[in-house]
Amino acid sequence: MRGSIAACSSRTGQLLPSAPAQAKNPRSVTLLRHAALFCVRWPSVGRLRMASDPQTQACFQQLEAGLKSSLGASMARLQAAAGGAALAEGVPPGAASAGKVRPPFDEKGITSEWLTAALHERGHLPKAVKVARIEPLVNIGEGRGYANYSWKITATYDKPVAPDIPTQFVLKQINRTCKAALSLLSRGRLTKSCCAESFDANWPPGHMRQLADKSYCLECSWYEQLRDRLPIPQPRLFWSGAESPADPSKDLGVYGVLIEWLGDDLKKVDLKDGVTEEETVQAMTTLARLHAAWWNTEEEEALSALFKPEESLQMILGFMGGAELASEYAATTFKEAFGDKFASYVAAGVRTMEDWAFKGCTGDRNRVLCTWDLRTENMVWRRTPGGPDDYECVILDHQVWCYGGAPMFDLAVFFGCSCAEETMAERVEVGLRAYHSTLTSLGVTTYSEAEMHADFTRYAR
Repeated sequence: MRGSIAACSSRTGQLLPSAPAQAKNPRSVTLLRHAALFCVRWPSVGRLRMASDPQTQACFQQLEAGLKSSLGASMARLQAAAGGAALAEGVPPGAASAGKVRPPFDEKGITSEWLTAALHERGHLPKAVKVARIEPLVNIGEGRGYANYSWKITATYDKPVAPDIPTQFVLKQINRTCKAALSLLSRGRLTKSCCAESFDANWPPGHMRQLADKSYCLECSWYEQLRDRLPIPQPRLFWSGAESPADPSKDLGVYGVLIEWLGDDLKKVDLKDGVTEEETVQAMTTLARLHAAWWNTEEEEALSALFKPEESLQMILGFMGGAELASEYAATTFKEAFGDKFASYVAAGVRTMEDWAFKGCTGDRNRVLCTWDLRTENMVWRRTPGGPDDYECVILDHQVWCYGGAPMFDLAVFFGCSCAEETMAERVEVGLRAYHSTLTSLGVTTYSEAEMHADFTRYAR
């Protein structure tokens, strides 16, 4: 599964030590094992076409040149949409500036005063009411996320409030805890000393750091511009803020989104367990609704805040240190852990990304709003009013969403990264059926089952 391998490896490749020490990071090992099994089980894996390294490097040099020429304008548009401004010297992050509530620099800036100001700014709390105190923060994403912290905030107000004013929120902000990533990426080497559960998103200076900055701004823009236009369950937005540094090619700024706490009875899927059949159907129903809403849309301007597919690809590869380092990992760590066959699939997937990453078997005839990282660590299942066991899937993490990807890319990533080994084949069969049934019920009638299976096979290799 070339698509899913790329997505999975982007999150776990830098965490893999040599094979004898892999037990220290079972989550990464489990994720890669699932991707490996998915890859070798699908019938088309033997048809991989290998490309030479010079071709690979030429491709990505051309890709980077094109991205650099258009990034400035898209960054300005994102900053305007998110209400951000350049960081002002001498103003502590988290303080009010020019009438705007600023994002907290880290968890220490999440105070009752800051939460009061954020809720007041967006009109979610009467001006006469203040947050009297907040309980100790809880990192609800610990062990699941890398680029961000997700802090659960429980507030107590100084006066009685209406029942529709929540007392619990989630603030999502940049993860700044692991300082190893910058030096490792700058040297072009990633080692087992890198933190296994988080990373400091200090990308190498230059274009990659600009992309990282854009990805954080994108999360804010997604909630501000797109959330209400998508027919899928999503947390409610209460506040967002993005402040890029004066030079995004050198530094990162401060970013944050204050969103709804979805409840204490959320279901989260552990990688080692994989999704159930019911959870698979619920996930595919949500995904089909997302894809159908913007299937081959003529309103591309409405999606201009998102990444281009090429940007998503380079963001993913940049996390791994580039195509050359990813190929090196395939020839060493992957080979040692999973054998020659899987290592060759990973290497071929990286080398031929330009051929398959954005297109199905019929080229770009079918284009969708693509999440690019659809795995259970970026998803939760919340209870709906339908009954005690009635749940719906909520897709989280919008930092590499793009428009223009092939529909089966998301599905291939999901199945390669979310299924237990012994049930993978069954989940794929049930999931594809549920996806296509929902898609056609929503009016997408030009994508036949035959074309869907052909596209899926293309990505599942």
